[in-house]
Amino acid sequence: MANVIFDFDGTLADSFKITVEVLGELMHRPIPDDKEIERLRSQSLRAVLRELKISWWRALLLIKKARKLYIEHLDEIQPHPGIVEVIKKLNGQGHVLYIISSNTVPVIRYFLHANKIEQYFKRIYGSVGLFSKARILRRVIKSNKIRLDTCYYIGDEGRDIEASYDAGVKCLAVVWGFSNGEFLRSLKPYALIQEPENIITAIKT
Repeated sequence: MANVIFDFDGTLADSFKITVEVLGELMHRPIPDDKEIERLRSQSLRAVLRELKISWWRALLLIKKARKLYIEHLDEIQPHPGIVEVIKKLNGQGHVLYIISSNTVPVIRYFLHANKIEQYFKRIYGSVGLFSKARILRRVIKSNKIRLDTCYYIGDEGRDIEASYDAGVKCLAVVWGFSNGEFLRSLKPYALIQEPENIITAIKT
């Protein structure tokens, strides 16, 4: 049996496009074209913030405002194709599932309930700081008495891989979220996940 901890936005929820639109609206900038978006996906979050000249305090303010706008788009956000079936299979195999996210618990629960997968997750940890995931991972591991050799963290950004290294758990990095596969591969995750079904085979117990 494994303990599988999921990121939410970009990993479970196919929310990348909505997030880009919301941030563009808040910053009063045109939505980047596909080529520009792909270029930004090949960089770390810190590098993107520097390039867009967004200070740390402003980033926090934007996130707070974005969460309110995000709620208006909740019904537009769907699970990444195939991920619901993977969640059900993992649960059926006896694995224990969690979520850690910068998004809020009510938003996450709404999404899970709408897609009839809320019952498959043991606990949800929300409103995590942008660069606080390692600390939260360690807290989740300690409070749930999880052995490190049974723990997998599934995310879609460089900071997810970094947090996994810091917490001493294996990271499965998915290519369909906020960072692209080439960038994620350069950070050497435990496994690079091209399709949701690959999660099943990557988890060894």
